[in-house]
Amino acid sequence: MMLQGQINQRKDLIHRTIFALITASVVLFVSYYLFTPYYMTNDDISMRLNASGKYFAYNYEPNEYLLFINYLYGVVLKWLYSHYPTVHWYDLLFTTLNTIAMIVFMVVSQGRHHSYQIKLALFFFSLAFFPILFYQPQFTVTAVFLASSGLLVLAYLLAYTSGSRKWCYLGLVYFVISVFIASLIRMNSALLVLVFGMLLITPIALRRYAGSADKRILRSAIVSVLLLSAIIYFGERVNKDFYAKSPGHNVALKINKLRSGMQDNALITLREGERERIDSALSSAAGDYWSLNDFLMFRNWMFANEEVFSLANIEKNNKIFFPIVSKKKNLAKSIKEVIAGLYRLHDQYYKYVVYLLVLAMVFSGGRLFNHSIYLLSAFALIFLIISFVIKIPPFRVYLGMYILMGGMVFVLKDYYSEEKGVQINKAARGLFIFFSMVMLIFGYVGNHIKSYNLEHYIQDYDLLDDQHGYVFFAGFPSYTSLVLPFRSEKDLSSIKMVSIGWASKMPYVQDALKEYGINNFEYSMCTNDDVLISGSAERMERLVIFMREHYQKDVEILEYKKGEIFDLKRCTLK
Repeated sequence: MMLQGQINQRKDLIHRTIFALITASVVLFVSYYLFTPYYMTNDDISMRLNASGKYFAYNYEPNEYLLFINYLYGVVLKWLYSHYPTVHWYDLLFTTLNTIAMIVFMVVSQGRHHSYQIKLALFFFSLAFFPILFYQPQFTVTAVFLASSGLLVLAYLLAYTSGSRKWCYLGLVYFVISVFIASLIRMNSALLVLVFGMLLITPIALRRYAGSADKRILRSAIVSVLLLSAIIYFGERVNKDFYAKSPGHNVALKINKLRSGMQDNALITLREGERERIDSALSSAAGDYWSLNDFLMFRNWMFANEEVFSLANIEKNNKIFFPIVSKKKNLAKSIKEVIAGLYRLHDQYYKYVVYLLVLAMVFSGGRLFNHSIYLLSAFALIFLIISFVIKIPPFRVYLGMYILMGGMVFVLKDYYSEEKGVQINKAARGLFIFFSMVMLIFGYVGNHIKSYNLEHYIQDYDLLDDQHGYVFFAGFPSYTSLVLPFRSEKDLSSIKMVSIGWASKMPYVQDALKEYGINNFEYSMCTNDDVLISGSAERMERLVIFMREHYQKDVEILEYKKGEIFDLKRCTLK
């Protein structure tokens, strides 16, 4: 009897795995055939350039300093780039980890009973949520998804413990490894998922094992969680100790701090004394005084000037370029920031929330329906409270948590159900499939618009004339948007890059672009009193205030020419 049970369990696992592999193949095909890959954030392209050896601060060699990613993960990337430099390892590792997590997600999310109806719902859920993981590689989303797959395995084991102990223990090993790797990629996000999932899993485990004579799996799960906590703590301590003792002294974080400080704060926080020190540093290159154009070139200059990024001077320069701005941290301010973030991205939040509610309605089996609603409500409430306290407004974090919520609904759908499992009525199934396809279409349209904009964004450089140069007011993104993962050289071989001042001397940017066939650079300078810029009205207003307060000069912003993607404006000193 026991042998027959093991055979049935093995067949069940094979069926689950076959479905997971087929679904994963479809998702990968859809992701790379229908969608155009590009980076979600500039942090990812910066870390890829860093890992692959494009920064002169590290002598153009692959290195393990990756801003937000743990040193141990960086060591692996450094070794791979050192031995196989032509492979896009930064993207490939994320793709591999996401693929493994997706397959595991599919296996366990079928729950205790997996009829064709459940498989159909899970298939369309994957089409709605998973393509973005592959066509927009992003370290935070990867960490959340990988950790979520481990939490789903743990939830499944504690809710439906049965059969071979070997598979249970292998599941616990996957839980520990997946969450640990996720913590190396993005510590805060992995811990958020871990805490978030345990708040739900703990009462289920206590209820299931209360009064049970066999608590081996429960004890093993507790040991696994404690072991994982110790490993994560050890990994984080190793990371901090390494940076504290290394010659670079956390140089990657300081580079990023310097970059973000100049991009976001320098317009309004530079003080008179600091300006004099910067004037002195710039005098050999920019003359004896600052003009409008000098300031606009300032961020480009800092990327090209090796003195700024030298290990000896970077701490000193951070104190100059990144004045410390005190922020009053309180709950009321956090709540306002989260609400403001929700409002800015209201369309994305609403469509995902509605989709998850429809997912809960699909499993409308008496108490199960209530359980799904309670489950999603608890997730939404707890995560909102956490967001208020620790302030996590980026949509990419919410996206990962939506996937975790949906996975938990699938995994625990049989927790209160009859032995035969959940039955999905045709109307609910049709509605769910419809919404899933709507989500996929929305994603495709948004991706198509984004990729179209990127191409025409590049082409709008043709709006330049011989007397004026163009400054993209957001700075670095104008270059990073061109370095797309897995992109062919022929796509960019005919593009002419026009840059301002020292921007064309940024070696690691040139090297990255040359990998994709961009070799036609043009060095261009603006006059001291006239420059073309593009940017938000808020940034332009900050420029006007900056010039008035620090130079007692008024800047006039005039319409110049409308581009297909952005408008160029001419800024003139009155």
